[in-house]
Amino acid sequence: LLDLSRVASGEMTVDLAPPALAPLVEAVVALLAPGAADAGVSVTVDELGRHLAWTDAARLEQVLINLVSNGVKYTASGGTVRLSAHREGDRGVLQVADTGIGMTPDQVGRAFTPFERLGRELTPIPGTGLGLAIVESITRSLGIGLAVDSAPGEGTTVRLAIPLSG
Repeated sequence: LLDLSRVASGEMTVDLAPPALAPLVEAVVALLAPGAADAGVSVTVDELGRHLAWTDAARLEQVLINLVSNGVKYTASGGTVRLSAHREGDRGVLQVADTGIGMTPDQVGRAFTPFERLGRELTPIPGTGLGLAIVESITRSLGIGLAVDSAPGEGTTVRLAIPLSG
């Protein structure tokens, strides 16, 4: 809630620097790997290259933690969450793709609304409905493009288009 209110009021501080994407992604995966293993979900990382982003590393890490943990949370045992990156012009595109329950186009349209759980509040899956709202707020404040592709029963792919340094 504090992050959402800081962004809304223009008070969120960012520390722009050129962090390498690969070590940042690897740290997030290491942090979340034990929980993913307990859930029977594999988290894989494709070759990320040597892209240097122009962003706030701590905020990007927060975004990735939310996206990967959501992927794990909404993917059944035996499924996968895959992180990959490639360059598109002056941006590094970082993707988080899962083989989870997916969303309808209507749900994708509501996914970034604070406290919106998209009907998942009727399931035993825990959550507050704030994770994706925080992701959207942080990415907007950092100038990171955010796109979601999803289909029910097929999974979700979130694309982050991050400005690159140099």
